[in-house]
Amino acid sequence: MRAEDLAAHPRGLVTPLAIDYRGYTLHELPPNGQGIVALNRTPASRSTSISPRSRSDGTDSLHLQIEAMKLAFADARRYVGDLDYMDVRPQQLLGPGYLKSRAALIDMKRAQGLRPRHAAQGRHGVPSPRPMPPA
Repeated sequence: MRAEDLAAHPRGLVTPLAIDYRGYTLHELPPNGQGIVALNRTPASRSTSISPRSRSDGTDSLHLQIEAMKLAFADARRYVGDLDYMDVRPQQLLGPGYLKSRAALIDMKRAQGLRPRHAAQGRHGVPSPRPMPPA
């Protein structure tokens, strides 16, 4: 790579992804990075009810956070890449209906052996996000 190559590379500004969470707006950079994982797992962490008296570092809370991250990373592994070539738009992965369906997979009594193909194949009754229309 030469200085001329870098100089010729097109620059572009990106619009950050955002979701609302407990009165705050959380922002992350769009793919091809993993910021979407943090946004994707946040609603799942709040959608399963845990007793308000539960400690934030208690076993129920930690289990919920770990399972939400497993789902978010499975989605990222399957769908996230160069924006120009992704099958789905990042906003689809952050849509309320999709996030709710993913959160419904969390079993508070056991850990999941989730693999990325589960998200890709729509297993467990979870719909995959609709593909983007052709450009």
